Amino acid sequence: PFIEKVKLNDRFDFSVNTTLTWEDSLDQMDLARDDNQNGYVNDDVEDEDKSMDCSITIETQIKVDVDVPRPFSSIPKMIMQRSGNAAVRLTLKFIQGNFVDNLAKDYAKWATELEYRSYRASLSEKNDVKEGDLIVGA
Repeated sequence: PFIEKVKLNDRFDFSVNTTLTWEDSLDQMDLARDDNQNGYVNDDVEDEDKSMDCSITIETQIKVDVDVPRPFSSIPKMIMQRSGNAAVRLTLKFIQGNFVDNLAKDYAKWATELEYRSYRASLSEKNDVKEGDLIVGA
């Protein structure tokens, strides 16, 4: 009713850019070797690197441009922006948190279960998945 009446879905532009970065102890060891001119890493660095945890970092940029309809257009722009930013930030934190938790669980299963790895591999063969494509719902 109200959303259709003011054509709210036609009043905004929305773009999202998300980057996932994987870092593991091998990456850290490579960096340590690159920092050393001779390519030599002493035993202390190697032992330290072996104990490092792997991590995934997520960075997301969201841009929203809204043509605010009446009666909301009378609200000061700064208040609208702060309210919108807070809502988007909270939602993104929830979505990304769940995504990372599920990704970690999926990886743990993939890393320990040969049958699951085979199943996932068969999905990519069936669908002719190309590098960079995302398989969802397995």
